[in-house]
Amino acid sequence: SMVYSCAYWPAPPSEGGTLETAQRDKLELVSRKLDLSPGQRLLDVGCGWGSMAIHAAREHGVHVVGVTLSQEQAAYARKRVADEGLTDRVEIRVQDYRDVVDGPYDAISSIGMAEHVGAERYLEYATDLHKLLKPGGRL
Repeated sequence: SMVYSCAYWPAPPSEGGTLETAQRDKLELVSRKLDLSPGQRLLDVGCGWGSMAIHAAREHGVHVVGVTLSQEQAAYARKRVADEGLTDRVEIRVQDYRDVVDGPYDAISSIGMAEHVGAERYLEYATDLHKLLKPGGRL
């Protein structure tokens, strides 16, 4: 699944849990926490290889904009999106989250991104993202 961040293990590996299912379970847990539903707009900050964007579009019917600073990640994620037939619902951009201006979004995901921002800028990071949300939106 090309996911850098930690996984969610509701069941131990000894009970049939695998890294693949734990990664999928993590994406689903985030989706549930964001209360995603068809037609909503999701911004995926630090989208990496596209796993959250693809999961949210495929499993929850949302329209996703994923942003990353990596050309390689964006190219790989775009190919995955095309292979999944989701180009009508997922857009992957090489863009800094601070340059996103096409809000508001219903929800914003940011999995494994905060550590790259740094503790001293975390409040500014969260504030910037909240400005991109609709009233009542979820981060």
